[in-house]
Amino acid sequence: MELRLLKSFLVVAQEESVSKAAKVLHITQPTLSRQLQALEEELGTPLFERKNRSMQLTPGGILLKDRAQEILQLVKHTETEFENQEKQLLRGHISFGCIEGTGSNIFSELVQAFHTEFPNVTYSIFTGTGDDISDRIVKGIVELGVLIEPINLTKYNTLNFDNPEPWGLLVHKNNPLAEKTTIQPEDLENQSLFISVRAPVIKQLSNWYGNDIQSLNIIGHYNLLSNVALLVEKEVGAAISTRGAAIQQISKGTKFIPLDPSFTSSSHLVWKKQRILSPTVEQFIKHSHRFLKIRSDASKRD
Repeated sequence: MELRLLKSFLVVAQEESVSKAAKVLHITQPTLSRQLQALEEELGTPLFERKNRSMQLTPGGILLKDRAQEILQLVKHTETEFENQEKQLLRGHISFGCIEGTGSNIFSELVQAFHTEFPNVTYSIFTGTGDDISDRIVKGIVELGVLIEPINLTKYNTLNFDNPEPWGLLVHKNNPLAEKTTIQPEDLENQSLFISVRAPVIKQLSNWYGNDIQSLNIIGHYNLLSNVALLVEKEVGAAISTRGAAIQQISKGTKFIPLDPSFTSSSHLVWKKQRILSPTVEQFIKHSHRFLKIRSDASKRD
């Protein structure tokens, strides 16, 4: 007795109609009728009788309904047990490189969800700039990276986090700019500034500014914002960064103000093209793909 026949039988019993059940099962009505006929012939008894334009179960049909539900429930439990066993058996190690920003928050959600399903996997995590992480991926030191635009993605396979985060200025609350809701290019001309050391970011900021951003009063370059944020708090200068990086460093004395005109950067989970991945890493990528799709669909509904 085939499981698919039992499933078809239960749908007909529920819908009390072959035509309605066929639509639920996404098969043609003649195909479903043949399935029911094959099941009745196999069991040697009629399962339905037509009453008042609906399909009603015969005594044999009522018995089969109870047994079919028990059988399918047992099959489901068995599949779940083997699936859980597979999750418990999956072991291995994943090495990550991760930037600062909301991308790192999404990364933590991915690892949390994956670790809940596969608790025996272990991790090593390196935090650095996009250039540091790219270099480690190319050299094979880390298997997966979380990078933020602007980056060259042509050498990577990617999963987009779909988290556009704005760039802005981290300032002390005593700074006159702290009263503004947005920062225009001309607002930076009398400021002592810290900017990223990354060449693609400097180019992007220069495009926004309309001139070489380094023509401003740049008093320092940073690779990670954490120490520079302390200097902003001590009123040494202001720092241009993404909101995601700044939000982790904001104190009572500082404020993040978005740039105007605005521009944003998204984060990506990346891995080197044509690299042979371990089963554990492949499972993480598959899991992340499903997780990000669910997250994106939920965000669209909201």
